[in-house]
Amino acid sequence: MESSTTTSYSVVSELEGTLLKTPKPFAYFMLMAFEASGLIRYTLLLFLWPIIALLDVLGYRNGSLKLMIFVATAGLRESEIESVARAVLPKFYMDDISMDAWRVFGSCEKRVVVTRMPRVMVERFAKDHLRADEVIGTEIIINRFGYATGFIQESDVDRSIFNSVANLFEDRRPQLGLGRPIISGSQTFLSLCEEQVRAPVPSNYNVQRLHVQLLPVIFHDGRLVKLPTPATALLILLWIPFGIVLAVVRLFIGSMLPLWAIPYVSRIFNIRFIVKGKPPAPASAGNQGAFDPIFFFMNPRPVYEVTFLNQLEVEATCSSGKSPYDVANYVQRILAATLGFECTNFTRKDKYRVLAGNDGTVSYSSFLDQFKKTARLFFVLAVTDDASLIEVPVRRKNLPINVIGVATSSISEINPGTEVELGDTQLQYFSIIQNSASLPMESLAQLEALCERLYNSQDTAERAHAENSLRCFSVNKDYIPQCQYILDNSSQPYSLMLASSSLLKQVTDHSLPLNLRLDIRAYIVNYLATRGPEMQPFVIASLIQLLCRLTKLGWLDGDRFRDVVKESTNFLEQVGSADHYAIGLRILDQLVQEMNQPNPGLPSTRHRRVACNFRDQSLFQIFQIALTSLSYLKNNAAGRLQELALSLALRCVSFDFVGTSIDESTEEVGTVQIPTSWRSVLEDPSTLQIFFDYYGSTDSPLSKEALECLVRLASVRRSMFTDDATRSKFLAHLMTGTKEILQTGKGLTDHDNYHVFCRLLGRFRLNYQLSELVKMDGYGDWIQLLAEFTLKSLQSWQWASSSVYHLLGMWSRLVASVSYLKGDSPSLLDEFVPKITEGFIISRFDSVQANVPDDPTEHPLDKVEVLQDELDGFPYLCRFQYERIGMYIINTMEPLLQSYTERGKLQFADNSELALIEAKLSWIVHIVAAIVKIKQCSGCSMETQEVLDAELSSRVLRLIDVMDSGLHIQRYGEISKQRLERAILAFFQNFRKSYVGDQAMHSSKQLYARLKDLRGLDDHLMLLNVIVGKIATNLKCYTQSEEVIGHTLSLFHELASGYMTGKLLLKLETVNFIVSNHTREQFPFLEEYRCSRSRTTFYYTIGWLIFMEDSSIKFKTSMEPLMQVFRTLESTPDSMFRTDAVKFALIGLMKSLRGISMASSSKKSYGILFDWLYPAHMPLLLRGISNWFDTPEVTTQLLKFMAEFVHNKNQRLTFDSSSPNGILLFREVSKLIVAYGSRILSLPNVADIYAFKYKGFWVSLTILSRALSGNYCNFGVFELYGDPALADALDIALKMTLSIPLADILTYHKLTKAYFGFVEVLCSSYITFILQLDSATFMHLVGSLESGLKGLDTSISSQCAIAVDNLATYYFNNITMGEAPNSPAAIRFAQHIADCPSLFPEILKTLFEIVLLEDCGNQWSLSRPILSLILISEQIFSDLKAKILSSQPVDQHQRLSACFDSLMTDISRGLDPKNRDMFTQNLNRFRLEFRVK
Repeated sequence: MESSTTTSYSVVSELEGTLLKTPKPFAYFMLMAFEASGLIRYTLLLFLWPIIALLDVLGYRNGSLKLMIFVATAGLRESEIESVARAVLPKFYMDDISMDAWRVFGSCEKRVVVTRMPRVMVERFAKDHLRADEVIGTEIIINRFGYATGFIQESDVDRSIFNSVANLFEDRRPQLGLGRPIISGSQTFLSLCEEQVRAPVPSNYNVQRLHVQLLPVIFHDGRLVKLPTPATALLILLWIPFGIVLAVVRLFIGSMLPLWAIPYVSRIFNIRFIVKGKPPAPASAGNQGAFDPIFFFMNPRPVYEVTFLNQLEVEATCSSGKSPYDVANYVQRILAATLGFECTNFTRKDKYRVLAGNDGTVSYSSFLDQFKKTARLFFVLAVTDDASLIEVPVRRKNLPINVIGVATSSISEINPGTEVELGDTQLQYFSIIQNSASLPMESLAQLEALCERLYNSQDTAERAHAENSLRCFSVNKDYIPQCQYILDNSSQPYSLMLASSSLLKQVTDHSLPLNLRLDIRAYIVNYLATRGPEMQPFVIASLIQLLCRLTKLGWLDGDRFRDVVKESTNFLEQVGSADHYAIGLRILDQLVQEMNQPNPGLPSTRHRRVACNFRDQSLFQIFQIALTSLSYLKNNAAGRLQELALSLALRCVSFDFVGTSIDESTEEVGTVQIPTSWRSVLEDPSTLQIFFDYYGSTDSPLSKEALECLVRLASVRRSMFTDDATRSKFLAHLMTGTKEILQTGKGLTDHDNYHVFCRLLGRFRLNYQLSELVKMDGYGDWIQLLAEFTLKSLQSWQWASSSVYHLLGMWSRLVASVSYLKGDSPSLLDEFVPKITEGFIISRFDSVQANVPDDPTEHPLDKVEVLQDELDGFPYLCRFQYERIGMYIINTMEPLLQSYTERGKLQFADNSELALIEAKLSWIVHIVAAIVKIKQCSGCSMETQEVLDAELSSRVLRLIDVMDSGLHIQRYGEISKQRLERAILAFFQNFRKSYVGDQAMHSSKQLYARLKDLRGLDDHLMLLNVIVGKIATNLKCYTQSEEVIGHTLSLFHELASGYMTGKLLLKLETVNFIVSNHTREQFPFLEEYRCSRSRTTFYYTIGWLIFMEDSSIKFKTSMEPLMQVFRTLESTPDSMFRTDAVKFALIGLMKSLRGISMASSSKKSYGILFDWLYPAHMPLLLRGISNWFDTPEVTTQLLKFMAEFVHNKNQRLTFDSSSPNGILLFREVSKLIVAYGSRILSLPNVADIYAFKYKGFWVSLTILSRALSGNYCNFGVFELYGDPALADALDIALKMTLSIPLADILTYHKLTKAYFGFVEVLCSSYITFILQLDSATFMHLVGSLESGLKGLDTSISSQCAIAVDNLATYYFNNITMGEAPNSPAAIRFAQHIADCPSLFPEILKTLFEIVLLEDCGNQWSLSRPILSLILISEQIFSDLKAKILSSQPVDQHQRLSACFDSLMTDISRGLDPKNRDMFTQNLNRFRLEFRVK
């Protein structure tokens, strides 16, 4: 793949139904089942196809997908899945490619493929053939043995994909989205994209050029010829029995007949033999049984074609001196020409790499070799007469010393004076404390005083001084002995805290020798045992954290690190010592916590290896210790020990068992994947009972911890239990325990207990079906108590608002399961659900009746997240008995609406009464909005449902009329009315998604028929007119409410950006009025500073509507209001240009132009905009930047407009070959940047330097980067004709970058992206400019790339890697491989490197550190500069190799040296694409092998 410069256009495309013509992935799962497993799995999946199809039809797309994935992959090795995805699937994917979609996809620079299939099935094809940069799909859960469980990590696939795309494009929305039409109610990635193209992609979609080419599939290794669609698969399955019989008969008869008769008899069995060419004489005596395999003869009409080629000429054979390779290649070319194929440069090894993931060779090592490889030497320590540890001089052989221990021997096993054979291994030695490490007592006292000031002083300067003085203990490894001295000799808690925390930082940040870590660990264990009970709790906590950190980091390095559980048990066995017991529990608690959370600097892959190993070896034992401690402490211990034991149990059941990295910011608990080995303990009734007992016998926080444990245990997966009967007993136990709590109310007066108990009840909705619950004894009493508890919770709205979500979610899940309920057992939901629904509405009214102050943190309607959570599940309750609930809502709304109407007719009214009515109406409208969002209904017919939807909607529409009439038009500034307005907008958004559009209207005839009777609205165009009318009213009237304006414009933009609704909007007079009259008189919010952010969105929407018609006349007419602003500003004299009126007019104009420019997405629309602005109005921009350069409010908006205007997204900046517009545009860019940069650089810095300077700098760099990489201007013209525009722009941009300290560049993320993007462009296309700089500046720029490589943002890291690769490639091609530098730039480059010879070695070292030690998501990008730097100088690579090996254990040197050797296998001295790709593959293997312990 060719390296690109900055990304100028991005696309996110769905695979199924878009890039692939086939919308359903079933056939590909059939291929996976057949090729990876065999006929049985293939048959099973085929038989399940009707169920899969039914689930799709019913809207359970996630369920059908999960079923296909489970059947196709469960039990397969991960490597088997990858093998099929590598060798079989690409051919079928390629056959199914939609070339229209590919043409659009391939025209974009950043390409992302989205699929609902498992990522592992798609990624290889998408990246290798579709040339995708990223692939987002589902993730199959792989167990620790490498087998697929068949489950996926995502619960909601569409939401997960949506989040992944949002995270990938967190800074800028993707410009183009390709996908299928959105299914009603679903949220897809398309809503994130600026432009959306629905599949099938139109063949006339405007594409300028392809950035990449579709790579053909060359190697294929599959047994099926046709894609196994359901019909084809069934046909294959039905044919197999006949095919086997037919094949046997064919083979039997063929073996009995003479060879010459076979072609004639075969016609009877429908076999065709085609012979071409002249057979040689020996051919008549072939092996009679040597036909194709039985699969060939199972085909209905097999065709056997044999072509005999002419004998090779003598001069083309080895006998004429030709090498075997030349002869073989010649024969291959003849074969290719005969078959109509093309020859490639692929070898046998390439074939194996594609099809099998290896080069076809198998390595073998003897047992003795393996034994030698794993043998390890142990370090030795010596004891002197005064029992202090000192360094011992050593020699290589027969070293006479006083030995403490060698290998696994103890002190008693080795006598003093024993000679130890050490061989030729270079020994390392470390001593925790040396003689010189002791501190005088007065120095210790001074240190203790410093520590006291560090932790206790209120004086900032004094505390900073103490911190600087003591920093050496935590950063300098030489101070580790002093830390032990402090622990041994100080009694002050703060000095002990310093020593402990410093050791913790040393252990975390530095790679300490193994023996040192073991010694520190042993010392801490002994220290806790002897001095732990007398120390302060915070010191104990720090020492325990140090012990556990050491344990985690060394967990895979030796058994001694894994003895921590046994050592903790020793603390627990100290009979009579509660302090030791507490320390033991705290060690285990901290250990589980340490193992469960990633550590800074520790690669996530190593973290997961450690965590999984710990989970398998020790976690269950720790959980058993926790349960034993809880039983032991139940009746005879203080609350402190009980709390520690409960905390330990909770840590164990909260462990991240499968590496899903649960978000700690949320309290949601998914299915807990407790290992099967825990089954016996989990099924033991005493396990659940111990936590119920602790809840009943303790107060908070202990009771809360017990409930938290129950929440986790209630969340275990279904397969955890031996059988359904055991699971039913577990469920019965849970129901009994919760029923007792519901009856007694024990502990529920505590808010924390109450909230966690609601979460526990909520787990019933996720882990258990209604059909399971109704079968339980006592279900009737339990569901009644639960209903009463829910109603009471709803009444306690102020106290239980955050807990109601879990209860409503549980009831909604129960309601959704009613249609699947079988048998005679009553669910009783008919009795309780309507009461709960009505209770919810009443409680919401009560919440607004209580005169809650207008504080966004207090008012229920302003808690957006809580409101959304509550309304997510509530509509399902409403639609359960929709006729009853619908009438209840209507009857509740009618008097409110009537009262609100009557008060609107009065001249004066009580403001508090109106506010109360508006609050109640807000709740009702929010509820109606939530109801119309979904269409699932189990209590009535679809026709009845639509009629009720129309009844509710008509009242909302009636309310809109009342809101904008009479007395109410004076209340736009009231916050209660603004809340009601937000509810109305939410209703419009949801109603549009459900009932607006051709398909929706045709399928909702009953709704529109009823709306016609009630409101005279008989189609969606009339309804859109109502919506747009409300949008126009809001934009005119809510000048003081940024929130209402923002929500209104969001709705307006959604309508305009939709293909169908956008076309409909253009038919409405109101829309045409808005497009033509967007002035401050008509829309006063445009002049409000608080709504200034909305101005760009407003004009973005207007521009979108204007450009839908691609009419220059319509554009110019619509732009007349902005033209008036241009004329006013352009006619303003210089003496008046620095007034506030000009300032705000200029800011508003730039925001407007930016929105219009954002809406331009095609060559034609951009041409219209460009011709309107250039050349007439460009001087105003230069005048504005020159006069207001010191005012960031003006310059930022002006520069942001220019950044958008020069952005060649979607190849919109494509001028005719005879047009000079590209050059003219860049001249304007240059003038603007030079005018701004030269002036702002002359000003002194201020306190808020980011707002004053840096913000303008990064926007300027973005402008220049986009202009230089836009491919619409030939920049060679400027130098050729002596035009300084390019040189001036580069010069001022360089001055701006050099004026910013590198630390500041790395501090501000947007500045970081702009800076490195600019440097990448320079290194890619303007490398001679960089090389002509002085050495100091050159070193600064190139050296900064090393900092960018180390950043966490992979996009920035990739930009830096591309820049380094371009530099290194230039050096390699022009200096390394050249006889001598012959161009001025090359000579200058050689001089730069001579002045700083460490530049390239340091960057190469950084790249290797990232690849080896971090989990980089851009390894492909990083591999490119690594190869370039290695080829520049083999000595650099050799030195780095030696340096890395010296930092590793001696026993690993041989293995790691072999890894380095394999890195350069088959790598030639060149930077051609094939060589680069080979190195990338080698680097990936090298990385994996290097990390293996």
